[in-house]
Amino acid sequence: MEFKKEETGLHLEESIVDNRNELKRIKLEVRDLTEKCNTAKRSLDAVKGELDKKREKNKSPDRGLKGGIEEDEILEEDEGPAEIIDEEELNLLYRMKDLKKQYKNAYNLLKSSKSEVN
Repeated sequence: MEFKKEETGLHLEESIVDNRNELKRIKLEVRDLTEKCNTAKRSLDAVKGELDKKREKNKSPDRGLKGGIEEDEILEEDEGPAEIIDEEELNLLYRMKDLKKQYKNAYNLLKSSKSEVN
């Protein structure tokens, strides 16, 4: 404890305290970012599940083709049948795109924060 009274020791003690506080701050940030990543992933999985259900529901012989036209009439060079999506499915696709962006941003921030700790 004698070293804390000297100029050098006092400076080292302040540096240690500052480093501890910074580490605590970064660990809290990592915890928050991890939670954001997990929340975004769960939301993304839920939207993907809804989208898959919607696509499975719409998967019938006549649905998904332009106005019930025969499949071979709308095929062009090496293309499959044109798929028609409804507004609800389009909204789900947009929502999924936004969630992917949120997840990617949160994950990149998490990676950089974790690298600060190491």
